[in-house]
Amino acid sequence: AKARYDLAKTSFDRIKSLYESQAASKQEYDEANTNLITAQAALDKAQASVEYAKATLNQAQHAVDLAKSKISETQAQVGQANASYESANVSVEDATVRAPFDGMVIDTLVHVGDMASPGTALVRIERAPYFLETYLDERKQNEIHIGDAVPVMIGALNRTMTGTIAEMTPHIDPTSRKFRVKVALSPSTDIISGMFGIVAFSDGGERSIFVPDSAIIRWTQFTGVYVVDEQGIAHLRFVNIGRDQDHMSEILSGLNDGEQIVVSSIDKVVDKAKVVEEK
Repeated sequence: AKARYDLAKTSFDRIKSLYESQAASKQEYDEANTNLITAQAALDKAQASVEYAKATLNQAQHAVDLAKSKISETQAQVGQANASYESANVSVEDATVRAPFDGMVIDTLVHVGDMASPGTALVRIERAPYFLETYLDERKQNEIHIGDAVPVMIGALNRTMTGTIAEMTPHIDPTSRKFRVKVALSPSTDIISGMFGIVAFSDGGERSIFVPDSAIIRWTQFTGVYVVDEQGIAHLRFVNIGRDQDHMSEILSGLNDGEQIVVSSIDKVVDKAKVVEEK
């Protein structure tokens, strides 16, 4: 538009000079003047468009600057939120107690509101494998070995399982003349800590019959047991008692291998009475 205006202005000035010297006609002068006016209008319109575009650009630039400031503000808020999140995670982590292994909580040692500090026991946790702990006479020290398989009877479960000798304390109690043995039990979901069990150890090839002390009837010089026949009838029988070992008494005579006897509640049993299993 500016180039067309400049051209129209140059042409008008030339025609005007020629017209004033009567070298150009009135029509040529009018046409040059009209072209100049038209070019001037086009130039004014183009300049107005430029000014409008500049104003629009300024507005757009302002909007961009505003958006950038909002982005910065939002990023600051996101950073603050992330910091709060991390702080909350730290708080949750500090308030979470994790055991070093999977197991079952069997006792809680603290209460709501108690302060927890390093070294303070909070709960008691146990996990398999379980061990049966017993004490043996010092004479058995060299007869059993780590890894030996031994039968174990868990009374509460009424079950016999195979255990493995896992630990033998290399120390004899000078008072009892016994040493401690730990027997690893076979995995079982029924076993819990605190149960009572009986473990049978080999006696160097010599076969002996042992019965629980609770099964023996003692009257002055008489010792006997109630033997249960196939009909479930109890018969009082005299037996000779030998050594005592871990609440078990050795039967020297009077009882045969495989016979069933009453081992509990013998104070409720009489000779020739019908015996039923306790539930």
